[in-house]
Amino acid sequence: MAPPALFVLLLAVAGAAKAFSCAGATSVKMDFLPSAHVRTDALLFDPELGECVSDHVHTFYGAIDPRAETLRPNATHEVLRRAEGNTGNVVENKSLYWHPTIYKVITDAQGGRRFEIADVWFASAYYVWRTGEAEAFPDGLKMRTHGTDPVARATSHCAPEPSPCEREDSCEGG
Repeated sequence: MAPPALFVLLLAVAGAAKAFSCAGATSVKMDFLPSAHVRTDALLFDPELGECVSDHVHTFYGAIDPRAETLRPNATHEVLRRAEGNTGNVVENKSLYWHPTIYKVITDAQGGRRFEIADVWFASAYYVWRTGEAEAFPDGLKMRTHGTDPVARATSHCAPEPSPCEREDSCEGG
């Protein structure tokens, strides 16, 4: 690369860095593969009642271990910290994420219906914080978000949008 071109490149990088630092915030995106589908929900666990199943199935992402302790309703902060791996692209992230499992409805020729778990290729978690104000989450933090909370700004969508149906039944459910 010629010296003038290198100078222009360095100037562009420096300008981008300056613009980014003036934004006042930064963020990180973490992608996860699903690890399991389980009828449990750690946010609903009651130590007095013990382990109960959830009224619906959840798809889990994140911290995993050979004994599946991270998927139990009584999973603790210590259990997550001991997890031997995770399904995400950030090795140090020992968090656990889940959402209600998504199903597709299959209708047979006689009109009978069955439900199959839909393939979810991955899920992403985004964290945004003000520059210079980041703090570690407290040990044992449990965070719940949902689409009706405007502060959470939680969203979900099927991507890419729109996409043609690739199923043999032309997405008619048969």
